[in-house]
Amino acid sequence: MDKEEILKRSRMNVAEDGDEREQLINLKAYECGRFIFTIVIVALTIFNVIKGKTNYELWTVFFTFCFSESAYKYFHIKTKKNMTTAILFGIAFVCSLAAFILYSLGVK
Repeated sequence: MDKEEILKRSRMNVAEDGDEREQLINLKAYECGRFIFTIVIVALTIFNVIKGKTNYELWTVFFTFCFSESAYKYFHIKTKKNMTTAILFGIAFVCSLAAFILYSLGVK
């Protein structure tokens, strides 16, 4: 491969994936968003507990996010850690969704 071919491929990669700085900024933005999302879920849970309300829908949304993130990681980076967290968050998601549906239907 000559110099021009290498430069051409490098430019194509940057155009498709963005440069490393942009990728790092996107990663940091995602981590910040995930942190703030978790803080909001916890704050709303505390508020609902004080008010005597349920939290099924909040935790269903939270576990859906965690499950989808873990499952995506597992399918692309097959590690036991990702598989375990995907399974556990998947179970938590199904349980919280079932609890929400049963509560909404008046089943106690």
